[in-house]
Amino acid sequence: GSTAVGRADSVEVHFTPDSTALTAVGRAVVDTTAALVQGRKSIVEVIGYVDRYGPPGPGAELAKRRAEVVRDALVSSGVPAARVRLVKPVEIVGVGEPAQGRHVEIRVLAD
Repeated sequence: GSTAVGRADSVEVHFTPDSTALTAVGRAVVDTTAALVQGRKSIVEVIGYVDRYGPPGPGAELAKRRAEVVRDALVSSGVPAARVRLVKPVEIVGVGEPAQGRHVEIRVLAD
């Protein structure tokens, strides 16, 4: 993802193994994204992923909980809840090394 959110851009919030807690960097990504979409009519999609390790059932639940944490953080940072949508990914396992796979994508759709 990119570091600046524009039209239909996305950013990623990464997590430590087995955690749903936002890191300081993750919180900064959420806050920056929230600031950039305030005052716009953009829909914000939040999509959770896990790394390739661990059983699929609990992994899917962990990905969902991470997405919910990011959604709640966006809302607490000023993005209207009605504009933030949780989206289930087609493939729950993120690509790349485990550190890249464990993430939530924040996708900002064009106004």
